[in-house]
Formats: sequence, C-alpha cells, structure tokens
Amino acid sequence: MKTTLPLSDDGFVINRPQFHILDKARLRYKAQVQDLAQIRDRATIEDNAIVADRAQVYGAAQVSGDAQIFGDARVGGDALVCDDARVFGHALVFGDAIVGGHARISGTAVILGGYWGSTTITEGTWKSPGRRT
Repeated sequence: MKTTLPLSDDGFVINRPQFHILDKARLRYKAQVQDLAQIRDRATIEDNAIVADRAQVYGAAQVSGDAQIFGDARVGGDALVCDDARVFGHALVFGDAIVGGHARISGTAVILGGYWGSTTITEGTWKSPGRRT
C-alpha cells in the first residue's frame, strides 16, 4: 500500500520508507518522489514533476512542470528538465543541458549541454543538438 506524506512546500513523497531526499534538496508544490528515487545536494523538484523508480537528481539540477524522471536515469549538474519532458532508462542529463517541450531522452543517451525541446534521443553522447561527441 502506498502512503502519501507532505514534505516541504506541499510536495509529496510516495512510499516514504524507501525514498531518499538528502542534503539541501527541495521538493516543492505538487512534486512527487516515488519508489527508490534519490534527490540530493541542492536539487529542486517542483510543480507537478515526478521522480520515480531508481532515478537520481543531484547537484543544482531542477525538474519542473510536468516532467518525469524514472527508471535508472540521472539528472545532475546545473541541468533543467521541464515542461512535458521525460528522461528514463539509463539516460544521463548533465551540465548546463535544458530538456523541455515533449523531449524524450532514454536508453543510454548522455546529454551534456544545449537545449533539447521535443526531441527523441536514445543513444550516444551529445553536447548540443546535432553535435554528437
């Protein structure tokens, strides 16, 4: 049975005994952390965003809007995932990357910078749209 408990600025945590929010990480508004997800450092999860499964958000990263991070995905550094974007699988979004719109970053994709709006990336390492490393 899932339990929902309020935490910081009206955010919610699902399955409280299993999740991890560490350091100065913040959960705001209607944001949710579920399952074994981990939020640490100065990361912020807000609005209707969801971080679930074994996903990790760390550094000064932000997840907002209706964005979802799940699976074994990681979002770190100063990255921003917003709007209706999804990051899942074993994907990594890092650095100053901005993933928004209806972007889908999945598989083994590594996004290290640039703006990614309404794009689907499933593999490879990318510094900016059209620039694969």
